[in-house]
Amino acid sequence: MLRTLLFLLLGLAAGVAEAQFTCGTDDRMARARAVDPGVRLQEDLLEDFTRTWIADQRSGARELDTAVLVIPVVFHIIHMEGPENISNAQVQSAIDILNRDFRKRNADTITIVNGFDTLASDVRLEFRLATKDPMGNCTNGIERIRSVETLVGDNGSKLNYWWRHQYLNIWVVADMENGVAGYSQYPSAVVAGTSVLGDGVIIRHNYVGAIGTSNPNNSRSLTHEVGHYLNLQHTWGDTNDPGVACGEDLVEDTPITRGWTTCDLNASYCVPGVIENVQNFMEYAYCSRMFSRGQAERMRAALASPVASRNQLWLPTTLAAAGVDGLNGAVCGPLAGLYADDRFVCVGATTRFFDNSTRALVTDRAWTFQDGVPATSTDEQPLVSFTSPGWKTVTLTVSNADGTDTKVDEHAILVGSDWSEVPGALAEPFPTAEAAWSWPVMNWDDNGTSWAWTDAAGADAPGCMRMNGSDSRSPLDLIDVGDNDLDDLLSPTLDLRWLDNAQLAFKYAYATQTTDLAQVTEVLEVTSSKDCGKTWQPLATIAGQDLITGGATSGPFDPGPGDWVQHTVNLPVSLLSTKVRFRFRYVSSPFSSDLYIDDVNILGSVGLDEPGGVQGLAVVPNPNEGLFVLRCDDAWSGPVDVTITDASGRVVRSERARAGDGRIGLHSAALARGVYAATVEYEGVHRSVRFVVR
Repeated sequence: MLRTLLFLLLGLAAGVAEAQFTCGTDDRMARARAVDPGVRLQEDLLEDFTRTWIADQRSGARELDTAVLVIPVVFHIIHMEGPENISNAQVQSAIDILNRDFRKRNADTITIVNGFDTLASDVRLEFRLATKDPMGNCTNGIERIRSVETLVGDNGSKLNYWWRHQYLNIWVVADMENGVAGYSQYPSAVVAGTSVLGDGVIIRHNYVGAIGTSNPNNSRSLTHEVGHYLNLQHTWGDTNDPGVACGEDLVEDTPITRGWTTCDLNASYCVPGVIENVQNFMEYAYCSRMFSRGQAERMRAALASPVASRNQLWLPTTLAAAGVDGLNGAVCGPLAGLYADDRFVCVGATTRFFDNSTRALVTDRAWTFQDGVPATSTDEQPLVSFTSPGWKTVTLTVSNADGTDTKVDEHAILVGSDWSEVPGALAEPFPTAEAAWSWPVMNWDDNGTSWAWTDAAGADAPGCMRMNGSDSRSPLDLIDVGDNDLDDLLSPTLDLRWLDNAQLAFKYAYATQTTDLAQVTEVLEVTSSKDCGKTWQPLATIAGQDLITGGATSGPFDPGPGDWVQHTVNLPVSLLSTKVRFRFRYVSSPFSSDLYIDDVNILGSVGLDEPGGVQGLAVVPNPNEGLFVLRCDDAWSGPVDVTITDASGRVVRSERARAGDGRIGLHSAALARGVYAATVEYEGVHRSVRFVVR
């Protein structure tokens, strides 16, 4: 996706340089109007209600609206076990800032310029984290959902919507579509149908609160987005961008403005002599401080209107159902959850584990780590290393005064070995299910699509890996613009130090479920790692028409012999090391079908330092079939000690031999396929040479 280079410019003092932000509300509203002409009608109806309600308030025709309204809130943290999985404290910071700004309790109101200082208004709204979920179960108003949707940041990322008549839904993600900081939609755009599932605010994690991954400079963006949720436009309107043209926001006491991205407190562009409200929360400037009296009236009118159920959010029955009325709150024990800072590490490498528990505050915790150092811990974020390779089981028990819960994760972390996990370089035709066991898979969304072995297809013989993309359907497609599901197929860890001119070769077959090439957005990404999978570097991307080998299909795809294509990637010299993994990542679309991978091979020649071997020592032939001769310097004569080690450093053969006539007299013994090193000690000097047995 294209990304802008704009970040949030909402600050605490005029003239302080801060990160600027862009809001996606106007773009989302334009899309909604284009898709559903009825949105315009709803806007007109809500606007008529708003004008009448405000007029009745001012004339006394309606009972004066002076109450402080409480709104229940739920935060849905959508994450991929990264920094976007923000802490409970950061969420509470966001709630505190909303309550400060909407009650006009922000200390920086003293810097509001003359003329606007008397217009700055207390909106009389209070936001409280729910203590009951839609089913009446206990909650702390924060839920955590692992999903690749955190990388997308659109309406499809709004997972597990809670009833909008009872909660303000706020979704926190890692990234946002088109690079914006966040967006909400006006009540008129989410009146009925599937649009209801997108009602609320979606925002990047680094614009939530003032601590953790965010900061005070970014902390007003949620205030801005909740303003949109309550039917406020940008101060320049919603039909252009700031700085482009003068516009107005249907609020009489906010002057016509072109919108500002810098904090010019004397800005007067649209109407000569009229200072524009640069310090407004619905601006993009550096110095947001206030909502005007007219904006407060407009938001209160939205909360009085039945449009998008806003008039039910603050009712006593709603507050009781959400557990925020001070009388019906729920208390309970925590629900255990955990994850590792690095999902992939090497043996002996240290990573940090996080307590990801929800529902209630944790007061005590107990960790257990399979093959871990330490094996147990009571820390909130313990540092752990592992002594053996493979998937590791991690157990976390959490408790407070109201209960205890335990989480057992048998795939908490994948530890890679320091040696090659396969004999030789790599030659994998996936002939059996057992052969595929050494190829870990990652189903990031824990859904029905994942890599798995199948014998129903194969490039040259039955047996290959299949990604069942034709099964990628979800109820979330009702509001999503694309699946964007991620599924990974990982190679075993490899030792490639012995290769020259190395290449990765594999065969693939794929069909799509659309005949429109513009809709083919599926991607196969091939990446490599030199640290067992902790970090990845790109090797190849196969996308669009290049990915399609079997044309278009409806439903599952069964490749024939002519549907397979081989792809070869030259491996950089820097990758020829130990602890190497390869990753095949499939990124889905709404038109995904099935992808097949087979015959994954590492090609190349075994490198020798010089034709005669290493300092007078050589293995002949090299590579060999397991039987070989050690050639040595002609001057060597007498007993030598020979040690042969495999790629893991394990000694597989050791003997006293005799050197003479340019060779070392080893007893005949075949070795299994793999990479080896032969070390010879002669007169106190060690010589080593590497070789390959095929």
